Amino acid sequence: MFGKSPKPIQPDIEPIVPDVSVTPEPQPVYETTQPESTFMNDSNLEKSELVNKAETINAVISPYFLVIVGLLLYDKNFFLGLGLLIIGLLSLFRITFQDILALFENIKKFF
Repeated sequence: MFGKSPKPIQPDIEPIVPDVSVTPEPQPVYETTQPESTFMNDSNLEKSELVNKAETINAVISPYFLVIVGLLLYDKNFFLGLGLLIIGLLSLFRITFQDILALFENIKKFF
């Protein structure tokens, strides 16, 4: 109504696509020796220890971070701050979704 009228579609033009068949090339097989695999196992052990330390630090710090950010955002954005605050408190007290569902089931059984 207020815009340009659409251009007519030209069905006469057909793209020319050549028929090409592709054959897969064989993949080279790499052989590993025993000393390299033991070296990789040692580095994997070091990485797993580092990962375990990082996970424990993250598990301790992240709930507090969520609660602090939730308290800071509570004044400016009520719902976002409240959501972060609730998630932080639940993770701080190690309350899982299954615990919440079990609580609701117990309440339903009470009534």
